[in-house]
Amino acid sequence: MILRNKRHRKLILFAIVLTTMMFTASVSYAEHLIAPITIDVTPELGTNMPVHASIDLPEELRGLSYEQIEVTVHPINKPDQKTAGQVVPACENGYELWWIVEDADQAGNEWQASLSIGEFPTGQRFSWSGKPGEYLDLLYQDRPVTRYMYASDESNDQRAYETYKVYHHVFDVKGESFITKGPGGLFTHHRGIYYGFNHLHYDDDQRDDWWHMRDGVRQEHYAFEEMISGPVLARSTAVIHWNDSDGKPVVRERRTLTAYRQPLPTIALLDFKSELTAVRSDIRLSGDPEHAGVQYRAHNYVAEETTEQTVYVFKDPQANAHEDRDMPWATMKYYMQDKQPYTVQQMNHPTNPKDTLFSAYRDYGRFGAFFEADVAKDESLTVCYRFWIGNTEMPSRDLLHQRWEAFVKTNDMYD
Repeated sequence: MILRNKRHRKLILFAIVLTTMMFTASVSYAEHLIAPITIDVTPELGTNMPVHASIDLPEELRGLSYEQIEVTVHPINKPDQKTAGQVVPACENGYELWWIVEDADQAGNEWQASLSIGEFPTGQRFSWSGKPGEYLDLLYQDRPVTRYMYASDESNDQRAYETYKVYHHVFDVKGESFITKGPGGLFTHHRGIYYGFNHLHYDDDQRDDWWHMRDGVRQEHYAFEEMISGPVLARSTAVIHWNDSDGKPVVRERRTLTAYRQPLPTIALLDFKSELTAVRSDIRLSGDPEHAGVQYRAHNYVAEETTEQTVYVFKDPQANAHEDRDMPWATMKYYMQDKQPYTVQQMNHPTNPKDTLFSAYRDYGRFGAFFEADVAKDESLTVCYRFWIGNTEMPSRDLLHQRWEAFVKTNDMYD
């Protein structure tokens, strides 16, 4: 059966049926345009949580770019509550459909999704911009959200120092200024959302510092492997070489950052996934909680002006971040020049290395997850964290933990 929408002049190709177990789903081609679907949505998901389903695209759509496939999803008993969906490539072949559950408590368990050929308006989606060779900006509705800093320039000492590691800046709620730190200031090697180890052992007896970036080692962006964008999410995957002082890689990293659509005052909901491969020898990732791992550094203004207002919160009010291991999350609140509070929650996925410690006590605004691990030559280690960043006061512990539970239950891209 073919239906023609005269207003939009789009050919509706088919509808899909979603069946979810533990918040993931399988989708297959349906013979009927409209079909009931069952999805296990429970109140633990909270609000504005991204969910996804595996999807089997028909041949007619496989030749299109993902941006040419328009998707709408709605609870089957509330046809007026349509929300955008987005088709993206799955981690291991195939395709996934993503959408945002705005209120899990009210959504119900039966949904309907349909696909058509078309594109969502540019004002209702993510997009990419930037300066090739220097940085890549992620925008939502023309508002800058993040900036991936990936220049590598050794033409002089100053540029070499400014570009010796890659990292992600985060913009403020207006998309005008960074709320994260770049080069300079207190501890110049702290930069945005970043990853490194001050003790990385390789070649049997060699040990170098890919945290402070001492003695000529560098993290160098090698290539973009994937960049996708749409109305629900944007995702970039960069290949990064951790090079020794001779410019030869010791580690190859595939770093994927996924951003999901969220209403303000949430600035960003980001999944940080990194796959480190030992390309030359067995390696040991080591150091200490203050100088290793995946961490976030607030703007240097915090170190200069507002240290007394920096606050950390954990799931357990009695938690000791110096000693307690494998905490599900840690959250920091700090203040910037605009006198507004900015709150950042870093969530630790259960598949990450055990005995993780959160360094979350520095009043100048640096915190994050530290672990130690051994990786054999040609093997890989994958870690994943979610960052929720908002222009808000500190949420309640219950809400912070609900976000972590939704992260774990709805996202199996890390399994």
